[in-house]
Amino acid sequence: MAKLGRANIGETRTLGIERDHETLIMDITFAARPGHAQWVSLARALVGMCFFICFVPFLVRPDRASAFLAIMGAGLGLALAGTPYLAVPWLRSVGSTLHSGMVLAGIVALLQFVLVFPATAPFLREKKHRWRWLFLPAGLLWLLIAFRQLASPSATNFLNLTTNTLTGLVVGVYLLFSLITLSRQYIRVPGAGRAAKGLRLLFWGALAGLAPLIVGSVMQAIPANNANPAADFLFLSLALIPLSWTAAVRRKDALH
Repeated sequence: MAKLGRANIGETRTLGIERDHETLIMDITFAARPGHAQWVSLARALVGMCFFICFVPFLVRPDRASAFLAIMGAGLGLALAGTPYLAVPWLRSVGSTLHSGMVLAGIVALLQFVLVFPATAPFLREKKHRWRWLFLPAGLLWLLIAFRQLASPSATNFLNLTTNTLTGLVVGVYLLFSLITLSRQYIRVPGAGRAAKGLRLLFWGALAGLAPLIVGSVMQAIPANNANPAADFLFLSLALIPLSWTAAVRRKDALH
């Protein structure tokens, strides 16, 4: 299925499925995407562009924190905005592999940024080789994703379960450690120094950006709760993160 080109609106394709020594034939007619889904995609692209525009320009600065911020912006921006459709199957596989690698690099850069801003964590200052270990889980996951994208092995239940479980685990651990590190940085700095070091904008910007998504996820988990189409746009709050974090870095620069 992954090697088939994108279907046109109204096109019908015949799909054969073998199950229990029987072949099932299905005719699938492709319809246009609903208007709601198109608006959601457009909103995701705009939030992704916000990450690009706010963070990627920091790449020209010489310090390590700015480099991590730029990589994070590129990776998370791609995760939200997506990539153009490529009609050639092998190009699509290569593009998807590179896209996955960039997104994972952005997630790793997020953790690296909060470990060096506003000051490098002590355990990283003592032994610089520990930086390499931060890449290991994401690197191994990317190798698995690249193998699936480029070698196209049979999508068995075990392989699908392994890939989905490892992806959720690795990404979740990086995000969790990033939030814990940011919270520790915020708590350890006295109240008067939080604003000067940009931590106040960093912490509350992240909280404001993530809170609607967390509340929405909890509400959707309630069985009696009816689906609300507006909940599909809760991710718009993520735009507060690049806006507040950019202001935090520039505020720290202005006061030091």
